[in-house]
Amino acid sequence: MKWNHVDGAATGWHLIKDAVATEDGGIIAGGNYQEDTCSKGYLYKLNANGQKEWEKKLDESSGLGSIIVGNNGDYLVGGDTNGTSKIFAFDGDSNHQMSIRLTDTNLQSTVSELIQRLDGQFVAANSSQLSIFNVPNLVGAGEIKTKQLVLQIGANTNQHLELTLQDISSNSLNLQSVSLLQQQAANDSISILDQAINSVSSFRGNLGAIQNRLAHAYEMTIVSAENLQAAEATIRDADMAKQMMNYTKQSILVNAAQSLLAQANQQPTGVLSLLG
Repeated sequence: MKWNHVDGAATGWHLIKDAVATEDGGIIAGGNYQEDTCSKGYLYKLNANGQKEWEKKLDESSGLGSIIVGNNGDYLVGGDTNGTSKIFAFDGDSNHQMSIRLTDTNLQSTVSELIQRLDGQFVAANSSQLSIFNVPNLVGAGEIKTKQLVLQIGANTNQHLELTLQDISSNSLNLQSVSLLQQQAANDSISILDQAINSVSSFRGNLGAIQNRLAHAYEMTIVSAENLQAAEATIRDADMAKQMMNYTKQSILVNAAQSLLAQANQQPTGVLSLLG
């Protein structure tokens, strides 16, 4: 046995319901604990040596049933609040990102199982019900809800720009869960709308930055094209001068040869004139 961790308290009870491995070799575990006469949910992170790095109490949750860790270090926790099934989203540092109340279903108990489908949606289950839902920008959604374009913006190797296109549709932003029929549902909808606004604003900011970089790359390409054209003209002018030099050289050689031939023809004529 490499190590053994015992979680508990001097008073009350602790019940571990689920545990998942993390990429750094650690473990995220969670379950329920007793506080006064109430049952509440909690999470904690152990490193590869079994030492506790942090612990998070879910004050708004009266139960915890399942955990999923995503590729980017975020994770989802399935639980309930006062008997109503709920999903809690956290980042890799245990910061609470958002909560999703499963208002579209009749789930009225702790979510005991969470599964991610191939299309990026999630399935929540309790003892007798199933619910399918989306979580924007969490739990490895980047590989499913985004597409990446690689644009070549220069003439040299590795002069490219990577553009990530995010899915900001209403389904991806979980807007179908927005409901104003009940006070609790409306309160939860505020968090969903805030998250959707932040996601859209962040994506627009990223697109604006990419647009500026593309405009700069375009201007640099125009300058490079002008410089290349000037260099080509310089090379062509140099070749023309060389050809003119060769032409002049050959012309001088031809004229010299003709002059020597004329002089050679004049010598016999002069001798004959002396003899005659």
